[in-house]
Amino acid sequence: MTNIPPVAGGKVFFNADTVTDYHYGQGAACDINTGAKQWNLGPIPLAQGGNPAISIPRNTIFYPEGDGAVWAIDITTGHVKWTAYGGFCVMGATAVASSMAVDEERGWVLGAADTGRLFVLDMDTGALVKEAYLGMPSWQPGNEQPASGFYFPGYSAIALVPAQGIFYISGTDYDRAWKGSNSRGREKLFCYDYASSGSTLPKLWEYQFLGPEWYPPPGTANRNPELIVKGHDPYQVAGYSLSSPALVDGHVYYTSWNGHVYCFGDSYTTSTTTTSVIPTTTTTTSVIPTTTTTSIIPTTTTTTAVPTLITLVSFTAEPGNKNIRLIWETSSEIDNAGFNLYRSESRYRNYVRINRDLIPAKGSSIKGASYVFTDNNVQNGKPYYYKLEDIDTSGVSTLHGPVKATPRLFYGIIQWNKRNN
Repeated sequence: MTNIPPVAGGKVFFNADTVTDYHYGQGAACDINTGAKQWNLGPIPLAQGGNPAISIPRNTIFYPEGDGAVWAIDITTGHVKWTAYGGFCVMGATAVASSMAVDEERGWVLGAADTGRLFVLDMDTGALVKEAYLGMPSWQPGNEQPASGFYFPGYSAIALVPAQGIFYISGTDYDRAWKGSNSRGREKLFCYDYASSGSTLPKLWEYQFLGPEWYPPPGTANRNPELIVKGHDPYQVAGYSLSSPALVDGHVYYTSWNGHVYCFGDSYTTSTTTTSVIPTTTTTTSVIPTTTTTSIIPTTTTTTAVPTLITLVSFTAEPGNKNIRLIWETSSEIDNAGFNLYRSESRYRNYVRINRDLIPAKGSSIKGASYVFTDNNVQNGKPYYYKLEDIDTSGVSTLHGPVKATPRLFYGIIQWNKRNN
């Protein structure tokens, strides 16, 4: 089998089983315009996972593979950056099942194995950040894989809401869908919190879908309305056939095996206060915590070499009328030569230097300094992103940010009032 080929960086990516042995396969990238091969990789574990996720800023594609592995592959070269263990299923046949999802701001990639294991990994290293077992809120990291009671995630996608730190995933129960050929299992949609502190993933709510009492059809031995997902033979999980939750207009949508399309929750937003999307009816009574976010993008630091020896206290962007003031402060600067500023209309790419000359350092090893730079080459109503680069006397640089600002006319009026009152 193969997965839906993703496209990025002028390439289309393939991942498929071999003809002779579907336990192993090949990965490849081709030019999107000509079909010319750019690189190939293999043999690799079978492509019986869901669809991969791509991080453009990290130039990485994350493949959920068989045999329990997640592969992080360089988009340009095909080089394997790291692999992580997703977990073999209890029957020993397949492994990583669900499609991957990335949270760029937190630097995490999320996945799910058909062991029922949910996991969050560091995108740069593959290190485990947190984990849980689908449908088993009592499970804690360090416990053994449960023998039963968990849910298969299926090969469906994870629907991610980074602004709230939550995700949605569907599942069918192991005890019915795996055990017993052509049996029927239960079907649920789950909502998990992946951003709160701790090493596990708190389940916020779940919803179980039901069929009419005649489903399965009359004449079958089991007419329980709970059991609606058709199982497969013991070598294939019912997870092949589960739908993917989708996020549209602030709601989560799902198409069930019972033939109905469901819409859950009030609109989620990215304003100051946000809450998890709550279904109209649920089978649980979990208290859903609220989270608070701000419109200011937090400052992050990435290094291109050994970090420079400055201590940055703050870096902010203050919008005005057709201008943006960039303000930063240090508490100490060791061997600092100066600073550069970069602007982009995209958070993740195409940053262009905006200062003609290096902005000279003013601090020292025992004293910091304050800096202000005004960018006048901007348009009102358009958001801009900025990064700050400090460079030491050896040429080593460190990037900070990004920060975001949108200039508007009324900001200029506010600034004028402050100066004249």
